[in-house]
Amino acid sequence: MVAPDRAGFFSYLNFNLPRLTKAAFVGVIAFLGLTQWANLAYVIEPFRAAHLVMAVALAGCALFVGLALFTRTRPWTFGLVICVVSVLVYIVGQFADAPAIASGSSTEQVALWNLTVLVPAAYVILYWAMRRGIIVAHPDARNWHD
Repeated sequence: MVAPDRAGFFSYLNFNLPRLTKAAFVGVIAFLGLTQWANLAYVIEPFRAAHLVMAVALAGCALFVGLALFTRTRPWTFGLVICVVSVLVYIVGQFADAPAIASGSSTEQVALWNLTVLVPAAYVILYWAMRRGIIVAHPDARNWHD
């Protein structure tokens, strides 16, 4: 148990790289959109209406990237919603007919399917670090001076 007068471990980790953080957020969501597009192109449909949900997630990724690059908004929570949709597609697909090596799917299809949940995990870690104050995303800044 941490004494009340001491700061927690993560309060000592602070990075003031707002443009790099913004680029990481945009890059992760763009990569998620690329994996959604590849899943659509590979015709991976583990359950009925999966293409529709993946297309909505792909459109959300495109909207997120557009908002983050061309406006001064902070769409980070919207990116979290896109990640939740992607993870839900993965979970429902696991109970349906998701690509697996045992079912005769190719390794490319299985890898793309697994990226559907691994890329959102990376986004959630970035989002957690931003909300915790470890990193800061552009247009915000800490204005530290040495």
